[in-house]
Amino acid sequence: MNQSETAEAPPVAVRRDIHGEDLPSVMVLRRIEADILTGRLKAGSRLAPERELGARLGVARNTLRRALAALNEKGLIQARGRGGWVVVGQPVTERIEGPPSLTEWAARHGYLVTSKVIAARTRTVTSAEAADLRIPTSSKVYELERVRYIEGTPLSLDRSVLHPRLIQTLKGIDFASRSLFGTVRERAGLIATRAEVLVKAVPATERVATLLTIAEGEPLLELNEMTFDQYDEPFETAQLLNRGDRYAFATTLTAGVGSPRFDL
Repeated sequence: MNQSETAEAPPVAVRRDIHGEDLPSVMVLRRIEADILTGRLKAGSRLAPERELGARLGVARNTLRRALAALNEKGLIQARGRGGWVVVGQPVTERIEGPPSLTEWAARHGYLVTSKVIAARTRTVTSAEAADLRIPTSSKVYELERVRYIEGTPLSLDRSVLHPRLIQTLKGIDFASRSLFGTVRERAGLIATRAEVLVKAVPATERVATLLTIAEGEPLLELNEMTFDQYDEPFETAQLLNRGDRYAFATTLTAGVGSPRFDL
């Protein structure tokens, strides 16, 4: 089955028959959705072929396709050409309430985060990085590039460039499972207290798509961050490329309040 076939089945709404019971397609939708949300169906696993799945669930193929189309629209499954339907799982929504360590944030919310280190090296800073970190253009910096995984599924490609004073602190550390911010806090006494973040949508390049196991051109949420310590000095500039189907960014926007008004 290819993706064009899924367009034949319109998304299902919460509809009921004349007796007030859920329609069969809605019941199938909720059953599969529950299996995904409770982890019985893991991200990356394939659903059974439609004919077999329909027989298991006791519904006609058209009924099943309506439910699958709705699950696809919810972002819980994806059609992978002739490979059938693959479980995507729940997208990770990260609420930004300060400069976050993904490892520590995930631990608080019950997610397992691991990393594959692509690069960990010392190199000469670029002019843009030097401006961000407020250092001379002849400086050396520490670069760390990692693919981050949530529950074994690729989430993002992160590239961090860190201040020269952290080079010796970070050299030789295996960041496959360690928190970068946690390590900086523990070994250098620097606490991430503020981050300036620019968020935009970008398409995946061939390299990034390969690392994140998605198709070239698929949407990414790019976060460009500059992180400051407790002395309000920048110590990291970073680019985070997050899969659009696995990551959401939530925050609260507030208006500044001026000085109190006094009527004399």
